[in-house]
Amino acid sequence: MKEKRERERKKKGKKKAKNERKNRIKELKKEKQKKVIGGKETNKGKKNVKERRKIRKNEEHKEREKIEENKRGK
Repeated sequence: MKEKRERERKKKGKKKAKNERKNRIKELKKEKQKKVIGGKETNKGKKNVKERRKIRKNEEHKEREKIEENKRGK
């Protein structure tokens, strides 16, 4: 009985330690993702980076089209 209780306690301790490690890693990732944009601290990660990249590419494409149209017009 005593051994069984000890084993159970050890198992719980291991689970707790594993969970704490996972949580610590999550917190570190959140801190990493925080970016200062316009003086505001935001917690926006990869999703917004992809969105901004898409918008930037779209704007660059529009600019290229305008330049080509101007060349054709002249």
